[in-house]
Amino acid sequence: MWRTSCAARSKALSPYAQALKHVALKGVVSMGPSAKEMEIDMYRRGTLPADYRPPVQGKWDDTIERWAYAWQFPAEEEGDDVVASVEKNDKAMQELLEFGERLARSPPSTVPKSGTHSTTYTVLLAATEQPPTLVPSQKYDVLEGDLNDLSGMPEGKTGPVMAVERFSEEMNIPIAYLDDESERANASKELSVIMGGAGLDFTEEGLVVALSALARQHYYDAARAIFLFAAEVGLGPNAEMYKALMKHSSSQGKVNDSMALIEEMKMRGITPRIGNWHELMRSFHNARDYTAVAQIVDNMKMYANIEPNEVTFALQLRALSKDTLQMNSLAESVQLFDQMENVYGFIAARPHYDALMFSLSQSPLPEMRLRCEELAQKMELMGIPWNATTYLNLIRSAQVVGDVDAVERLLAKMRDSRIPVSMLHLSWAVQAHVQRLIRADYEQMKEQKNDIYAMWLEHMNTCFGIYELVVRRGWEMQLPFVNALLRLCCQTAILSIEHLPDNASAIGKFEEQANKIWADTFNEWHLKKDVYSYECYIALLAHQQRIDEAEKLFQQMVLQEDLVPSRRTYECLIFMHLSSGEEGGAARALHYLETMENARIPVRASLLKKIVRVNNAAGYKRDMKRRARRIMQAREEYLARKQEGIEFPGQPLAAAAADPAVADPTTVVQPLPVPSDTTLGWWEHWKATTVSKHELFAEENTDGTPKGATFDEKNAALAQLGIDSAFKNPADVPALSKHKLLPKIRQQEGEIAGSLWALDGGELAYPKSGGGPQGWGVRLWRERAIVKQEYQAVLEGRAAVPAFSEIGKAVRVAGDQLDIEESRATNPGELADWRKYPQHRYDDGGKKPASEMAHAVPPSAEFVWQGEQRDSLAPYKSDAEIALESDNTFYAQLKDDAASNTKDLVEVLRNKEEDVVELTSQGPTRRSKYDYLEKWREMYRHGTLEAPEVPPLRFGRSPDDHHDSLASSVRDWYRRNKKTPATQAQLQRWKAEEARTTEERSSKKALQRNKRRRPRTR
Repeated sequence: MWRTSCAARSKALSPYAQALKHVALKGVVSMGPSAKEMEIDMYRRGTLPADYRPPVQGKWDDTIERWAYAWQFPAEEEGDDVVASVEKNDKAMQELLEFGERLARSPPSTVPKSGTHSTTYTVLLAATEQPPTLVPSQKYDVLEGDLNDLSGMPEGKTGPVMAVERFSEEMNIPIAYLDDESERANASKELSVIMGGAGLDFTEEGLVVALSALARQHYYDAARAIFLFAAEVGLGPNAEMYKALMKHSSSQGKVNDSMALIEEMKMRGITPRIGNWHELMRSFHNARDYTAVAQIVDNMKMYANIEPNEVTFALQLRALSKDTLQMNSLAESVQLFDQMENVYGFIAARPHYDALMFSLSQSPLPEMRLRCEELAQKMELMGIPWNATTYLNLIRSAQVVGDVDAVERLLAKMRDSRIPVSMLHLSWAVQAHVQRLIRADYEQMKEQKNDIYAMWLEHMNTCFGIYELVVRRGWEMQLPFVNALLRLCCQTAILSIEHLPDNASAIGKFEEQANKIWADTFNEWHLKKDVYSYECYIALLAHQQRIDEAEKLFQQMVLQEDLVPSRRTYECLIFMHLSSGEEGGAARALHYLETMENARIPVRASLLKKIVRVNNAAGYKRDMKRRARRIMQAREEYLARKQEGIEFPGQPLAAAAADPAVADPTTVVQPLPVPSDTTLGWWEHWKATTVSKHELFAEENTDGTPKGATFDEKNAALAQLGIDSAFKNPADVPALSKHKLLPKIRQQEGEIAGSLWALDGGELAYPKSGGGPQGWGVRLWRERAIVKQEYQAVLEGRAAVPAFSEIGKAVRVAGDQLDIEESRATNPGELADWRKYPQHRYDDGGKKPASEMAHAVPPSAEFVWQGEQRDSLAPYKSDAEIALESDNTFYAQLKDDAASNTKDLVEVLRNKEEDVVELTSQGPTRRSKYDYLEKWREMYRHGTLEAPEVPPLRFGRSPDDHHDSLASSVRDWYRRNKKTPATQAQLQRWKAEEARTTEERSSKKALQRNKRRRPRTR
């Protein structure tokens, strides 16, 4: 008999059976900590917040207070996932897998005592150890004898041993907890030890977790074997264990396997619970049969009388969000979400928000986008923090209408919130750029004469900059991102054909980029093209009317790749045939429309209207093609009848003048004259007028070599060629001794390439053929190697950098030559210094002497937001990349300067002996730096702060020196003015001065007193 209710049996266990179960699971002495002890332990370990209070039992007010306290913290749906923790336990998973495979390979025997010497299911060591026995005593022996007498049972005789199955049935204890020394009992013990190692109890609840871990890792055979063994030993089966088994088939979308498990449950008399229906819904969802999910919910309500819960609504919303076959799936999603909150009273959690926002983000309607943003705000109000999925839905919602600014704001907010950006976010950001290009108002741009091509290039530059960022980060490339780039290139090529039909170079560039991604990029990253990839490229082919290629690609997608075409693929092919103007194009388009209906893709009314409109618009093209075909057909008929000699009515007379080329086919066809203004014409003229070098001299030298070794012969030969030689005699050749490379090449390789006598003549200097070990290529490579060796020697410091020479003017560009003349530099080092340090030269380019050089004060660097405004890739970069690439080292330098200045100032003030610079107060009234500057200016005016005659130490060499020199000058002033004990002479002088001052003061006072006493004259 199959036991169906695990909970009922656990309650019905007798106290003795409960004790047996407890001992079997946890041992004799482990009773476990109480709930209060666990709470105190969590508090000590810091798991609970600091102001946490243990609950007071039986007080309703305390419960309300704790509830209000809990609302201060954000909702955490991610609880402790026991199944995931078991999956991460490699040792336990390996042991469970091996045990399950052993059960499937050889089921354990149920015969008692069969496990004593079994090799497959061995006796555990803990069971073979004998417990320590008490020391025998005389009193105990007497007591035992008395008990035997009282019992009246002979000592040697024992009753028959009851079978384990019968004992289990009578005492209501599962066989798993009974030991009859069979292989089955050994297997039960081994399974309990394995589960104990994974932190699970050997109960039905623990088995559910173990089976879930195995099924989620797709070890279904092992999970099934353990499930059957547990059912045999009385632990199960129940609905939860079946739910655990169904996780394997539901994750892979195997609907038939899930249905078979539910039928098996019904055969065993187990009523499927809501969790089993959820797994079946997941099976249909992963099998992409989204309408079946709603039918299961209806059947649950109607036949099983099971009301949906939050998980049901989450699954249903997720299925509706991906159901593209229904017209009203978005409205149904919104209605279902409202029904869940208002009718059933469930509080929406993160999965519900994610599923509904996914549905809303696919709609371009403004109210749907507004609803999506409202849901995100509601999530924050309900204490659910935004995660990467929330941002992804918001980015999708913004990209549908091409709102690139909103996408970049969301990405920047993700960066500020420390939420890592994934490849999916960047893929949808690229799609936002695509939608921006599609939805731009090109008519208005043409009216305002804006540069459309520049706008396209700017967006493409941003998107491929994102691609470079991803490659630089070393992320694994994913298919959606490459698909987004392919869509961008294909769509830009389509738009350029529409709006810039005359700009062939732009069309070619965009099309070439699309072809490159289609042909190479997928293979470079080892990615397999999916339906969307084919859809994008077929759209480009269809727009270009490349009918055969598009048809071939469609057949390859369906027949070879076994992909199901999307709605947009069908629409592209339909409109390609409709607008082609070919005979039968409309019939082929209708054939695709019929195929689309057979694939259960609903045909919208708007599609039919567009089909009619495109067909009418293509009528003119179709008529023109028909007319051209009729003309070609008439011409072919005319030529065929004429060849056969059939007379035409109204034929002209044969005596009429005919075309000479047609009349006399034996004449030699003359080439067309070459226009003189073309390059070919110039070369033809040059060949006709120029003297060959072999005709320059009437005779050769006596040894057979051509003349021209002397300057006179050379100049005469060049004059015949029309060249006035710059070197009339050896003195005109600039500094032959300075030539290093030319003699080296002549010494090692012979005459240099391109010299006058080595162009095509003789075996003396230069090879005639390009290939082979002595050919052109090897010879050029050797000469280049000599030049590279010299250059490398200069780079490594083994040779001096050559100075500028007159002969070098022939290879310098104008800008370099002008800089050399302005700076009067003699070598590349001086020129580089002149360019790098503009503050070291006067306005006319002359070099300043060392005393005049002053380091430029570094300007205040731009703020981060200014840098981000300039950088179009700033929203897509991480904080580290922005900090690395923006020039904000100035702030760190300022900080260090401020610290060193403060340190110097504190040192000065600490050693001061007179009250020159006084710190009056702290806070907002403290002295600013301008007060110190004012005080120092005053000291300078009074002569107490002296300016040095020579510039301060190392002034102008580095940007920090003016701070150091200021601090050192203050230090020197204090050192010079430091008080020393007065000498005797100074004391005498000061005493005399004091007496003189006192006498002067007293005499003045007496004079004033006498003036006041003098009587007034009337």
